[in-house]
Amino acid sequence: MNTFAIVILCIALTACSLSTPQPTPDYSSLVITMERTPCFGRCPAYKLTVYGDGRVVYEGNMFVAVEGQQTTTISQDAVQELVAALENAEFFSLEDDYSAPATDLPSTITTVTLGGQGKTINHYGVCGYSDIDSAPKELCDLENKINEITNST
Repeated sequence: MNTFAIVILCIALTACSLSTPQPTPDYSSLVITMERTPCFGRCPAYKLTVYGDGRVVYEGNMFVAVEGQQTTTISQDAVQELVAALENAEFFSLEDDYSAPATDLPSTITTVTLGGQGKTINHYGVCGYSDIDSAPKELCDLENKINEITNST
C-alpha cells in the first residue's frame, strides 16, 4: 500500500512540474485616466490616473472626502482586474461620446492607453440615474470598477 501511495505522489509531482507557469502580463504601457467633472449641484469632482505598475494618482477638486493630490499603489492583481473590466466592457469598441439631453449633469471622461491603442470616452450623465442616460451598462460597470479598485469613492 505504501508503494502505491508513493507512485501516485510521484505521478502527481511530475504532472505539476510539467505545467508551464503563466507569465505575468506586461502592463507597462497601461494608463487609465478617469475624470469626474462638476455639476450644478454637489457632484464629486476629481481625476485619477492608474498606471500599469500599480501607481495611482488622485486629484480631488471639490465635494470629495480628500482634496488635493494623493498618490498610492494598487496590487498587480488589481491592475489585472481593471484590464479584465476594460476587456469585459469592450472599451475600445464603445462610442466616443454618450450624452444625456440635460444641462446640469456631471461628465465622466475615461481615457485608456494600452498596447499601442488609445481611446477617450466622454460620458455626460449619471449611470442608472434616469432613462435619459445613454451610456451602456458595460461603461457604467467599468467606471464603478475603477472607483472600487482605486477606493476613490
